[in-house]
Amino acid sequence: MDEIWKPVTGYEGLYEVSNTGKVKSLKRTVKTYNDWDRTFNERLLTLHSSKLTKRHPKPMYHVELWKNNKRKVVSIHRLVAETFIPNPDGKPQVNHKDGNRANNSVENLEWVTCSENSKHAYRTGLAKPKRCKPIQGTNKITGSVVEFSSIEEAARTLKGNPDAIRSALKGRSTSSCGYYWKYIV
Repeated sequence: MDEIWKPVTGYEGLYEVSNTGKVKSLKRTVKTYNDWDRTFNERLLTLHSSKLTKRHPKPMYHVELWKNNKRKVVSIHRLVAETFIPNPDGKPQVNHKDGNRANNSVENLEWVTCSENSKHAYRTGLAKPKRCKPIQGTNKITGSVVEFSSIEEAARTLKGNPDAIRSALKGRSTSSCGYYWKYIV
């Protein structure tokens, strides 16, 4: 694939982005605070990675763009998509087709809805479904036992508060919705 460079929208004459996911600042001369001219040579920008968290164990890459002494942090994949991929449906998110956040090539990116992005993450194994623990409730008066696949299901069925059931399960309260609660092992 041939590398194609295009100006970054809003930063024309300052920065360009390529279809392979690289960003460069262009050669320019600026006035310093003491009215001297300072020349900056053309160079590739350093990619910064996002903070790794339990929810996002793989980094997202971004660059810092400067204009009129104001900094803007922009994700590389979004910059490439906005520059090279038309978005006639106005979809709000950019998806990495192969799931590799380091691969910001235009062939690997597509515009998607939030729902499409989530479905892709589950389908490719990038996101794991939440595991629900089954619970058991014993009626305080009759002693009858009910079982539910999750706290939320129990709260919906009994028209109760899931946080109150969770408190009873953790021992912070004795009961909730008229039931004593415990996890099914």
